[in-house]
This record gives sequence, C-alpha cells and structure tokens, in this order.
Amino acid sequence: MKVKVSHPLPIYAEALECLIEKRGGLEVAAGQLSPNEPAVRVAVDTRLTAGDLAELQKIRRAGSAVLVLAEGKSLSTEVAAAADAVVSLSSPTEEFLGKLSALGASRRVIGVSDQGAGYFEVRLSSNEQKAAQFLARGASNQEIAAAMGCSEQSVKNYMRQLMRKLGCKNRVQLLLKLSRAE
Repeated sequence: MKVKVSHPLPIYAEALECLIEKRGGLEVAAGQLSPNEPAVRVAVDTRLTAGDLAELQKIRRAGSAVLVLAEGKSLSTEVAAAADAVVSLSSPTEEFLGKLSALGASRRVIGVSDQGAGYFEVRLSSNEQKAAQFLARGASNQEIAAAMGCSEQSVKNYMRQLMRKLGCKNRVQLLLKLSRAE
C-alpha cells in the first residue's frame, strides 16, 4: 500500500515522507495520486480547509484510508468524520508509524484473474471482505447479515459494491470471480 502525505508546505510533507519511508518501511507515492488510486493519505489537521476535508471524504469513499495528524486533544467533528485514524502531533513516532502500517494492512486486497493470468488488485473495505468470504462459502444474504450482525439491506449494499468493484453483472459472476481469487 502506498502512502501519500498532504501538506501545503513541501518541507513538512517531504520530512514526513522521509520518516515513513526510512523508519516505517512503507512505500511513499511519488508525485500526485489520482483520487481513485488506493493509498493511505496522511493529512495535518492544523492545515485542513473545508475543501480539504471534502476531498479526504471523497478519497475515503474511493477506498483509500486517511490518517490525520492532529494538534492537541480536541478535534472537530468534520476532521474526525474525514479520518480513519487520528494521531496527535505530540505522539511518539512509533505510534504514528504503527497506526499508519495498521491502516495499510486493513485495506484488504483480492487478486482476481480474468483468464487465469494477469492478476489485478481490488481494494475492499473490511465489511466487503467479510461479505465476500461468506458468499464464497455459499451463504445467503440473510445468513451473511446474521453472521456479520448487520441488516440484510447492508449486505445487499456490500454485494452491489463487490459486483461494481469486480466488474460483475450478477451474483453468479461474483461468486465465480471470488472462487478463482482464492
């Protein structure tokens, strides 16, 4: 998983990227990433505008994770809603790198093959991953909902997202793709 730092001051962004690459052992994305390119985005709370927050929420909906470095203990509800994780600027470096690594690991990847070769990656949320695993075992939406502790409508939404992300038109195609991915 790539990491991208967002900060209006290049020296801060470069310093964080250097720390992430050297001490965290994570890949830092070079240049600009498209909003749909999966990555863990790091943003600094003291520099976030309303436009930045809207962009971070859009990035999260596209499958990326967002970690916000926050100054102090208080955090606006807007910033909290835009973040998957928050780390205080006064936190130890290891805490920051640990949360960053955990976010990267939480973005599940399924390798899918179209003709037995040429794997590509699809990023799934943890709920989509769980729903896919139950589906691959032959569970119905009702059984998946009971096992996951959510509504049947939520499961239908996960299935719709899975079909969209994996390029399937129906549940049978989805099941076939998932069975080839394992």
